[in-house]
Amino acid sequence: MKVNITPALYAEAGVFDSNPTYYAHNNGLKVGMSGSTGAIIPFEVGYTTALGDAKLPGHYKVGGYYDTSTSADAAVPHQMGDGRYGGYILVDQMLFSFNGTPSRGLIAMAQVSYSDPKTAVFESTMDVGLIAQGLFDARPHDFMAIGYVRAGLNNRTARAKQTLNYPNATTGEGVIEVGYGLQVTPWLLIHPNVQYIMDPGTFAYKHIPNAWVFGAQTKIFF
Repeated sequence: MKVNITPALYAEAGVFDSNPTYYAHNNGLKVGMSGSTGAIIPFEVGYTTALGDAKLPGHYKVGGYYDTSTSADAAVPHQMGDGRYGGYILVDQMLFSFNGTPSRGLIAMAQVSYSDPKTAVFESTMDVGLIAQGLFDARPHDFMAIGYVRAGLNNRTARAKQTLNYPNATTGEGVIEVGYGLQVTPWLLIHPNVQYIMDPGTFAYKHIPNAWVFGAQTKIFF
């Protein structure tokens, strides 16, 4: 259910079946609720801005969820707990326009999330970034972006793993990425990028040297 409180402000929530058996082989068309472990209840409140004469767009969202299922403890083997939860904040805002309109400008973005430390291996995530949309007059649909993201390991899980002879477990993994989106045609986007990954062995609970990664993403719009 979604309620538009004002043209710029909305609130929404839902209830979904939490059912691990949907992932089982031959259950692709399953519509029954047998095997249900509970209900996932997500919610979100969002606000949209259009600042100044250029109507600079911005989006601000706060949300979360509660899952009534019984879940495994993230640090204590064979121990179960009732319920789990998580929350997040999402923000993006165009800071200034390159041409006096909302179609081209410098956009700042940020995200932070937190998950139930009893059950989540990833206890927290955060990212920040800048996107220059239409930086060049000759390439109004291209973009250039730089960002940093970090996924934090649950401290309870890290301590438990260290006691199980994983002495090199770090507290989180971070990635810095720089990329350029080349809108070759209205239907084709090519996005080369380079990443520097810090502590890539965090979630394997072992030490792996930092790494450079070079990639490219292609999107075709129909």
